[in-house]
Amino acid sequence: GHMDEPTAQQQLLSQVRLGEATKREDLVRQSLYRLELIDPDNPDVIAARFRYLLRQGDNAGAQKQLDRMKQLAPDSAAYKSSVTSMTLSGAEGRQALQQARLQATTGHVPEALAAYDALFKGNPPEGDLAVEYWALVAKVPARRSEAITQLKALNARNPGNAALQNSLAQLLFGEGRDAEAYAVLEQMAKSSAGREAAAGLWYQQIQRMPVSDASVKALQRFLTVFSSGDTVDSARTQLAAQQKQLADPAFRLEHHHHHH
Repeated sequence: GHMDEPTAQQQLLSQVRLGEATKREDLVRQSLYRLELIDPDNPDVIAARFRYLLRQGDNAGAQKQLDRMKQLAPDSAAYKSSVTSMTLSGAEGRQALQQARLQATTGHVPEALAAYDALFKGNPPEGDLAVEYWALVAKVPARRSEAITQLKALNARNPGNAALQNSLAQLLFGEGRDAEAYAVLEQMAKSSAGREAAAGLWYQQIQRMPVSDASVKALQRFLTVFSSGDTVDSARTQLAAQQKQLADPAFRLEHHHHHH
């Protein structure tokens, strides 16, 4: 319906996110310029300009944007996560983040989470840090579905972040939510940055399947999504071999008992 169509602001903000995910500052600049003409007092617009200035190393300019947000929308998620980003851009913040990451990589999950929570105060900044945080939360079995929900929401807001899609797809496969995982991989396959990784993950899943009509269908679907690369050559060979096996009545008979 007409109500669901994204507004110009939403479209431009998602262009900004795409530019951020793919490290294309020109795309960020163009979209921000237009956003500031249409909707200059929108906290999300000011936050995007703030992130841009921070990446450029213009801390004074970034601080001005932060002050504007505090005046206009002190309770907004945009303001709170920007405060976190500002903290993390300073020497102490960077050091604290390194400590949290070290705990995470050495497998001290509760300690790492406590360190991240102390830094983020419940508002992980958008983008790669949020992905990093929720991927860590997902390692706590009781909080895994919460983490998946958060990563799915992030993926909807941040199109084209291949690292995010990779984490999300792996988590979904791990939870047996294969249909959702494949949907994420199809999305990931559309971007040049994520294509190789998506093909690898997808093909890995197929290789775990026993030879059956289902595995043949899975290979055929794989080959409609991916058209070139090493995995594609392997998949073609595997498909031919499986079709040949399945056409052999002896193979059918022998495998009939396993399934029933």
